[in-house]
Amino acid sequence: MIERTANGTARADGAAPAAPAGGARRSRRGRGCGPVAALLLAATAAWGQDPEIRLPSGLPVQLIEVLTDENPGEMWLRFRFLAPELSHGSDTTGLEAAADDMDWLCRNLVLPYLEQYRLRPVRVVLSISDRPVPFGESNPEATQIFETYRVSGGECVWEVF
Repeated sequence: MIERTANGTARADGAAPAAPAGGARRSRRGRGCGPVAALLLAATAAWGQDPEIRLPSGLPVQLIEVLTDENPGEMWLRFRFLAPELSHGSDTTGLEAAADDMDWLCRNLVLPYLEQYRLRPVRVVLSISDRPVPFGESNPEATQIFETYRVSGGECVWEVF
């Protein structure tokens, strides 16, 4: 469950704080992680979705944070998911399934959310991790997948990083 903390950021039970200084953070205009995460959870509930989302590959994920990052000079939204069952292997089949899962998340969760709340980020970053990892930190033990998209013409366009 995601709840609002004393400093106004969103946190899932057992999840990392929102972000380090200078990175993704709560802005003074109210588009910080707290309001975005709360709205996303409200949206998933309104769409009849369980907090656990089953991806096309069968992998169950749970949203742990949504961050607004204006550090690159423009708004990026970061959707962070937790999937304890994420495979630790790097076989081609697993990578293809992960790419399809990320595309599915962008199309089926992120796009409707952006439209509903009239958000226009320059980039959307999706990440799935097998364990909570504080934003901006590395953990060699963790398996993490990242994909970046731009939204154009109502579609998610994968960005080569």
